[in-house]
Amino acid sequence: MIAAAAGLARRDPGFHRIPLAVAGLIGSAILCACSLRLGIPPGGIKAELDRTSGVAPLFIHFSVDCPEDSEAARDFHLYDYEWDFGDPGSGTWGTDGKTKNSATGPIAAHVFESPGTYRVWLTVKDGGQIVKTDWATIVVEDPDEYYKGTKTVCVSTGTDFTGAPAGADCRGGISNLSSITSLATAGKRILLRRGDSWTVTSALNWPSSAGPVTIGAFGPGAGQDALGIYGNAPEIQVSSGRFMLLDDKQDWRVMDLRIVDPSATNISFEGSYNMQRDLFLRLKLEGFENTLIWSHWNNDGRLLPIDQMAVVSCDLSGGNVEVIYVGGERLAILGNDIRNAQLSHAARVWQAYKSVISDNRISGSSVASTEGRHALKLHGPGPGSGLGTPAVGTALLRHRTDFVVVSDNVFGSSGPWPVAIGPQNTNYAEEITNVIFERNRIASDFGAGANKVDVALFAWCSHSTIRNNIFDGTGSGVDYLAIAVEQRGIEPAPTAVSVYNNTIYRYDNTSGTSRIGIRVGTPSSGIAVMNNLVSFPGATVKISALQDLSGKAETSGNVLTSVPGFIDPDNAQPLERDFRQAKGSPGVNQGVDVPVYEDFDGGPRPIGYYDAGAFER
Repeated sequence: MIAAAAGLARRDPGFHRIPLAVAGLIGSAILCACSLRLGIPPGGIKAELDRTSGVAPLFIHFSVDCPEDSEAARDFHLYDYEWDFGDPGSGTWGTDGKTKNSATGPIAAHVFESPGTYRVWLTVKDGGQIVKTDWATIVVEDPDEYYKGTKTVCVSTGTDFTGAPAGADCRGGISNLSSITSLATAGKRILLRRGDSWTVTSALNWPSSAGPVTIGAFGPGAGQDALGIYGNAPEIQVSSGRFMLLDDKQDWRVMDLRIVDPSATNISFEGSYNMQRDLFLRLKLEGFENTLIWSHWNNDGRLLPIDQMAVVSCDLSGGNVEVIYVGGERLAILGNDIRNAQLSHAARVWQAYKSVISDNRISGSSVASTEGRHALKLHGPGPGSGLGTPAVGTALLRHRTDFVVVSDNVFGSSGPWPVAIGPQNTNYAEEITNVIFERNRIASDFGAGANKVDVALFAWCSHSTIRNNIFDGTGSGVDYLAIAVEQRGIEPAPTAVSVYNNTIYRYDNTSGTSRIGIRVGTPSSGIAVMNNLVSFPGATVKISALQDLSGKAETSGNVLTSVPGFIDPDNAQPLERDFRQAKGSPGVNQGVDVPVYEDFDGGPRPIGYYDAGAFER
């Protein structure tokens, strides 16, 4: 099971080079981790997966866990972690065309949709040299076997059961879904016929139970889109009430449905306690007060932590307030198209511990309001937030927002601040730590929005890394700032934040007073700003690559140029703009040695000398 390692490239004497092993059992209602362990010495890291078997579609969360101690947690940022899920048939993300079969970063997740036995490999690298490899075996059960016979209930408004699994309990002439919800007990599967539609006029009463339970679709599919959602998916229109309450549901899968509320006043899903291992897969949700929402209450010592919730390959749009309002531990938001909140945020994440937000397109906050909200608002529990101070052994959330990977996303429009990582306002001392923000594109003129962008990314956080991102400010407001590392309010001042190898560009520079690449606020400490490529060509206003208000930032290898030498930075289609560097670009070979070993495309870095910017030529 243990594979031999290559030699080590020691870049910091505090790094731990330690072996992997496999141990652990599957938990029940309160989940235990099944762990790939990176063991001794004390303070070392360990890799974990939450379970090793289950019925398809099976969501599994993977993480490389670092101790809370900030010194030991450096490994979270400085190693390269590569996951191979052993599932080449899983295809590509409909949002960006990248493979679903692999992931990079210390937090990852995967949905195994086909039955079989899989070997998942983790490769840990330091500077391109392998530190260690290891693997775990995942056994995925066939849903047609697990839910064999009358454990599957097929539901139709008529009498056509073409495509229903053999031996299923087929129920025709069902015009009211409330007549079948009680059948969704542990070990059962409810499938609605593609092409049929239902109207919900009062809240549906689904059982509160630990699963597995699957709610999905059967029958021939037609008109499949890039996300894998069929145009003839079973449609449920909620004209009053709620489709599903999530409280007390564990190990549920809800998939392949279209659920709509044109009035944007009702509820699709909601919950606030005892939710774990619930997967939302290939759902098309439109409208509702909040398109997809769950929250948390801290007033009951019997509560389970909200854990291992996953939203994957969904099309979510048009919430009157937010499109998604979610949070928890080991949260995964993967490969979704999230857009067009009418009044507030497109995606608001109120807690993320050991969590991953990757391969999404998120845009269009406050499209019907001048209030101005975010494409992604990532905050957390903390004093004054209404969620209390996180505390083990109480009903309060156990962890602050910590150990989070935000990668390979497109964030669009959503002015004035598309992405905000930090406290929800100046009065809350929410401490956000250990966030990796990498290979994202923030395009100010992509998607709908009533408000122009002023600051693309606010990082009100500590012990975090911002690397290999593209900040395309074209179409922003009169002034533009790409990255701000600052203290928002009463939370601790930022410390130990690394801003490496980002590309910052804005073409339309004829109005306003300033264009700034990166601003480091005061007070702050331990901020490193290196190898960033900044270009505001043709600017008629004041420009700067870096504004260091702290006077203490470590800076090197940054390039400010009016002629960046990009391949195609001004394409009329925002997501087709190409910021790769042509031969002779001013950013080539101008960087310094930093712990960044791949570029935006996943290619090796450096090639000879480090380049400035998100791409290594």
